[in-house]
Amino acid sequence: MFEYELYLLDLVTNDVEKLTNLEKSIVSLVFFHSEDKIAFLEYTNWAQDPADYQLMTIDLTSHQVNKIELDAPVSAGKNQLMQLIDQSVNSFTLAILYILLVGLLSVFCHYYYPKKTYLPSIVSFAIAVLTFLGSILAATTMNPWYGIGIGMLATGIFVCSVVVVLFVFIFKRIVR
Repeated sequence: MFEYELYLLDLVTNDVEKLTNLEKSIVSLVFFHSEDKIAFLEYTNWAQDPADYQLMTIDLTSHQVNKIELDAPVSAGKNQLMQLIDQSVNSFTLAILYILLVGLLSVFCHYYYPKKTYLPSIVSFAIAVLTFLGSILAATTMNPWYGIGIGMLATGIFVCSVVVVLFVFIFKRIVR
């Protein structure tokens, strides 16, 4: 499953020629400018994390496939601050910050505009609905994958909005 081979289509004669028989997923093709070669990534462990790729080339005349070894230095791990920031900035962290922002806005509204305590939550729900409608528009007019990605964002905003409404409901009962 998900084994993609490399084929070459002659645009003049419409002849199709199979170039590889690797039985792996092949991605990120790049044609060489001055040679009859193609560089590509062979995805050797598809659907597993972390992804494992091999950089390969194929000669279009001889069909010889060559593996290119890259000698990259191993990280010494000296930049721990950047690694910590990289690990901490994720969707969970962003959701917590969003909930804090809307929740604090709701607390502010509760003390200074008591009749508008739920206004930040309503705005957040409106943003979620508009984002969901935007995902439908993106999926129908551009690329369905864009629509799925935007729809996932809309779902996250909606869930955060529900958490904030529950917080505000409980907060209003406790503060009385």
